[in-house]
Formats: sequence, structure tokens, C-alpha cells
Amino acid sequence: MAPSLRQVAPLLAVFPSRSIGASLLAPCLPEIASSLQTTYEGVGSLVGGVYIGYGLSVLGVGLLGRRLRPRLLLLLGAAIQAVAVALFAASPGFAVAWVACLLYGTAGTADLAATAILAGVGGERRGHLLSLGHGSYAMGAVAVPLAAGWALDAGGTWRLLFAATVVANLAVLAWVVLSGAGRGVGEEAVPVERAGTGLWRFPAFRGGMLAMALYIAAEVGPAVWLPTWFRERFGASAVLGSASVAVFWAAMMLGRLRLGRRVDGPGARRFVARLAVLAACAWTAVLLSVHAWMALAAVAAFGLAMSVCAPALQGFAARPFPGSETPVMAWLAAVSGAIGALLPWGIGAAAERLGPAGAVTGRGMGLTFALGLGPLLLAALALVVSRAGGLTEPGAGCRRT
Repeated sequence: MAPSLRQVAPLLAVFPSRSIGASLLAPCLPEIASSLQTTYEGVGSLVGGVYIGYGLSVLGVGLLGRRLRPRLLLLLGAAIQAVAVALFAASPGFAVAWVACLLYGTAGTADLAATAILAGVGGERRGHLLSLGHGSYAMGAVAVPLAAGWALDAGGTWRLLFAATVVANLAVLAWVVLSGAGRGVGEEAVPVERAGTGLWRFPAFRGGMLAMALYIAAEVGPAVWLPTWFRERFGASAVLGSASVAVFWAAMMLGRLRLGRRVDGPGARRFVARLAVLAACAWTAVLLSVHAWMALAAVAAFGLAMSVCAPALQGFAARPFPGSETPVMAWLAAVSGAIGALLPWGIGAAAERLGPAGAVTGRGMGLTFALGLGPLLLAALALVVSRAGGLTEPGAGCRRT
């Protein structure tokens, strides 16, 4: 039986609650760097701190998946998130800001739990529900960068923007508490071999981990550095730089709402593999663009092609393991956290070294070179997803080796 709107609406709200704070970082990076008296490499490490916290927390969930209830993780993560954003907004220096980012990363158990609950109640429609969840995440990621760009141009501060985010986080936390969302889900016994490290025995699970690692490696660079790349590469304003990431997430949201049903039927793997190839071509077009408006058009194509890849990969990984959605999603998130912890810092460090400091076009080219690995990662993703036996189709089983 399909879940009701009352069951899923508070869970869907968790995703934009998360994306509001996360998507503020990208348009505010130059201002944060100036305020905290650090470099691109330094602000890149702030983003890395988020992923370190996220990776460590979800790794713990993956190892203890049979003992932790999704609703408990949901409530705990949502509460920690509000505290972390408040601490970041009030941080007097880089060290406190980094700790706040680390804490914000641990709060990722909120959307991890929401994802696991949606996968658990969705049945054969889990891919569509996960696409709606990711689409609702994109809603915040679309509106917030645009609003942030206008606010910064109007004289607002990044601290004020993050302080406003705390209010939204607390409102969603209250909704989840009062609605009882997730109560009773994921509380059944799970076989030992399908929880914790036992999941790694299955080829389908390992294939899912590899595919997700490639996807995150291809997405995290654009999602974090795109506004800064526009400002440095084309001398764009804060508004146009922020608009670039808003266009990316708007295209992601549109794709997730329109294409979500395509990842629940036969041929889903081939469909996702083709999208990965299209995304590789689109990102190449972004990096080779000679004008900001050309780059924006290519960003839209990139976001559309990437849109349903993540929820599809989550659905592929969870489908063979009914009842084990929480540890499966936790391991997927742990892999994502490990990749995300390294890449933002690595891209920032590479940009500083590949482009002459202080030269707008030079540093812009440094970021261009640093982001140039994306098409290769997406091509590898297409190969992994399309490889027979690497992942399972909807309705297929799995075997252990």
C-alpha cells in the first residue's frame, strides 16, 4: 500500500531543511574567507569538515545499523543541525567555524534517516519517493543561493543568512516531532549478514558503493565551487555567481520531479548510464565556455542529466536488502562523506597552485583545471552502472561471494 501524504510530507521537509544551510556555503565562500581571514584552501577545508563529520557519523550508523532506529537518528540529527548552524553563524574565528562544520556534518543522520524511512515505506515506488526527497532538497538549493546573492549585494552578511537558517531548522524539527513521522519503521530484526560489515559480501552492494563514490566525486566539485568559478573565471557579480548554482539545482529539481518514475522499472540501469554520459558532455561544455551565459546553459544541462542519478543509485543499492535500508544508506553516505571530505579542499588547493594568486582569469583557469576531472568520473560511472551484474535491476535478487 502506498504511503500517505501525512506520512511522507514531514520526511520530505527534512531535505530542504538540510539544503538551506549546505547551499549557503557556496555563494558565501569569498565572504566567509575574508571574514575568517583564510584562503580558498581554508574555506575548502570548512566544506571538508562537513563531510568528515558526515562520514564518521554515518559510518557509525553503518556499523551499528541493526541497533539504531531511523526515527531516533532523524530527531537527533535535526536537533544537532540547528545547534551547529547557530554555532557557525556566531563563530569568532576559523577554528570554531571548522568545529561547527564538523558538527553540522554529523547532523547528516537526519536526511540519512529520512532517506532510509522513505526507502522502507516506498516498496516498488521507492525510487520515485527518493527522487521526490532529493527534489525537495533541490528546492532549498535553488532558492537559497539566489536569495543569498541578492542579500550579499544589498549589504547583508553571511552570518545573518546562517542565523535565519536556524529558525527554519527548528520549525522542521518541531513538525517531525509532532507528526510522529517514521515511528515504527525499521524496527524489525535484520539478518546479521545484511547489516554492518556483512553487506560488503554482496557484489550488488559493492557495485553500489563504487557507483555512488564516482557520482559524488563528480557532483561535489560543481556544487561547492561553481559560484566561485563564475566569479573568478568571468568576473561575474555575486548575484550571477549565485545564480549558477541555483540554475544547477533548479535543473536537478526539474529532472527529479519529471524523471523519477524512470528509475523504478526495467531498463533503469541503461537509463542512468546514458544520463551519466550526457552529464559528462555537459560539464565539459561548462568548462570550455567562453561566456558566462553559455556556461549557465551548460550548467542547466548538467544538472538535468545528474538529477535522478543519486536516488536511482540509492534505490539500486537498497532493493536487494529489504529491512536493511538504514545500514545500506549509511554505508552509501559514508562513502560519500569520505569523497566529500577530500575533494573541496583538494580542488581549492589545486586552484591556488594552478592559477596565479590575485589574477582573476588566472585563478579562474586554476579552478577550471581542478574541476576537469569530472567528465572522466562520469564516464567511469556510466561503465559501472551499465556493467551486467554490477548492480541489480528493479525486482532482481543478489548473490553473495
